[in-house]
Amino acid sequence: VAILTIDNSATNNALTHEMVNDLNSQLDYLKDNLSISVVIVKGNGKFFCSGGTKEQLIEIVAGRRKFTDLENFDLFAKFPLPVISMMNGHSFGGGLVFGLYADLTIFSEDSLYTANFMKYGLTPGLGGTLMLPLKLGENLAKEMMWTGSMYYGRELSARNPEIRSYAKDILFDKTFQLAQSIAESPRKSLIEFKKYTNKNILRDLNEVARQEAEMHQNVI
Repeated sequence: VAILTIDNSATNNALTHEMVNDLNSQLDYLKDNLSISVVIVKGNGKFFCSGGTKEQLIEIVAGRRKFTDLENFDLFAKFPLPVISMMNGHSFGGGLVFGLYADLTIFSEDSLYTANFMKYGLTPGLGGTLMLPLKLGENLAKEMMWTGSMYYGRELSARNPEIRSYAKDILFDKTFQLAQSIAESPRKSLIEFKKYTNKNILRDLNEVARQEAEMHQNVI
């Protein structure tokens, strides 16, 4: 089991090109390491991923930038081995969607999560209209996108029993136990099963991103 940490406290672990590229480089190294079968991704500090920076959001609202300008935002889905997002800190907007591309997502009971695109006068992007309903449930996802409200991890679990959240003092242990359990299976089997489980996401994502970009253009 490998553990990757998003660690840029100056930006609250913002979803930047540099952050995604750094993670992508680490994952490229790990995929060829035969001793690794599962990857856990976590954040350092109060945030798992705070989403776009203020400067990025200003440029998107002004029409000078698109969500799709960020390459590899779906890198967890494309990585050949199982990825677990241990969302051990607050996750906002694109930062929440980014974590949901992992094969499994585990939340912190006392951290806040929001799909707050609409609060900025935008519409959801980065494949959020696909991933939020898929991973959180359709009704909850729609509510989160419509309202842009914040939810504690424990509230998400109460709304949907399939959503796992734990107190911070046991979150890592629970996540690591899950990863170890998965890693007991043969590596080749894990790779083949991930291809099967993610094929629909990867198939549909380009069209979803196109439709989201069209929504943004109509709004902006």
